[in-house]
Amino acid sequence: MDACLLGIIFARFARNRKNTSILFSERCIITHRMLEGSYPVLVFRIANMRQHQLIDGRLRMYLAYTFQDADGCNLRFDDMKVDTTGMVFFSSFPFIVTHIIDEQSPLFNHLDELDHGAEILVLFEAVDTSTSNSIQSRFSYKRQDVVFGGKFVNIVHQQKRGRLEVDFTFFHAIQEK
Repeated sequence: MDACLLGIIFARFARNRKNTSILFSERCIITHRMLEGSYPVLVFRIANMRQHQLIDGRLRMYLAYTFQDADGCNLRFDDMKVDTTGMVFFSSFPFIVTHIIDEQSPLFNHLDELDHGAEILVLFEAVDTSTSNSIQSRFSYKRQDVVFGGKFVNIVHQQKRGRLEVDFTFFHAIQEK
């Protein structure tokens, strides 16, 4: 009984309560990239700032906005598809998350929704490999957080011995066109 109680207390206090363990870029970018053909893409950065790996990462994005109908004012969440294949979050290694703005995207021909109070919501869940605890983090982008054109400044550099180094000084920096 004491061991069970001790385990519950340890799990409660060992849980990371800070939402800053997952870092999201302060702004997102809507731009064209050759890989996606003629469609624009919405991109943002995300990084694991914990000291250990996260596995089974799941990232979901929604366009949240209000609309009027016969029932009054309603809030709607439209799914924004993102490719999260192989999303294993190594310590401090950033990822660029991409949403293609094609015919299936809620942003397709509706970018003006962002000017009318819509938000892009990002929800992230993963499992911490050292504790097996589930972690969750969320972030949102409003119209003032969206940059049209440009790209993120490169923050991953290769050292002389071939090891990769991440410089988080410019994690949020964008080279505007």
